Amino acid sequence: MTFPVTNSGGININEMLATADIQTLIQMIQSERVQLMDQQLVEQIKTVQGRNDQIARYNNVLSELNAAAARFSSTSPTAKLSDTGGWKTTEPHVTTGEPVTQGTNVRDSIGMALGAAGLDSKELLKATFQATEKGGSGSIDSVTKGQIDAAIAKIKGLIDAESNTQQTDMLRLQSLGNKRNESVEVLTSTQKKHSDANSNIIRNF
Repeated sequence: MTFPVTNSGGININEMLATADIQTLIQMIQSERVQLMDQQLVEQIKTVQGRNDQIARYNNVLSELNAAAARFSSTSPTAKLSDTGGWKTTEPHVTTGEPVTQGTNVRDSIGMALGAAGLDSKELLKATFQATEKGGSGSIDSVTKGQIDAAIAKIKGLIDAESNTQQTDMLRLQSLGNKRNESVEVLTSTQKKHSDANSNIIRNF
C-alpha cells in the first residue's frame, strides 16, 4: 500500500514508514499537529486584537461626536453648531491664563478620529473637514444637531456589531486553546509511552 506524501512542508509519510517505527511516526505527526494549532492560535489572537483596536477607534469617534453634540445649545435637529458658538474651543493661555480661542479643535478632532477608524466624513455626516469649505455647503460647519445624533447612533451600531463578532472570535479562540492543550497532552503521553518502551527494551537487554 502507498501512503500519500504531504505537500505543505509536513512529514513525508512514505519516508518515515521506511526509516522509523510506528511510535516515532505517531509522535512526529502529533508534534506537527501541535505546531499547526499554535499557528492557528496566533492568527486568531491577531484577529481578536484587531477587533479590539477597531472598537477602541470607534469609541474614540463616539467620544468626539458626543463632545460636539454637547456644544449645541438647542435640541432642535436643524440647529447648526456655527449658530451656537461654532466649532472653536476656548482654553486658558499657557502663559497668561487668559481665555484664548483655539482654532477649530472640535472639528479637527472629529476628522482625525474618523480617519483613524477608516470612516468617511461625507458618508457619516454628509460633510467634509476641509478648512477651505468653512461655512460653505457640505462643510463640517453646516452639520446639524440631527446629523450629529444620527452619526452617534450609527457609530453605536458599528460598535455593537464589532462586539458581537468579537464574542464569536473569543469563543473560537477558547476552542482553539482547548484543542491545542489536548494536542500537547496527547503528544506528551505519546512521548512518555515511547520513552517507556525504549527503557523496557534496554532493561531486557
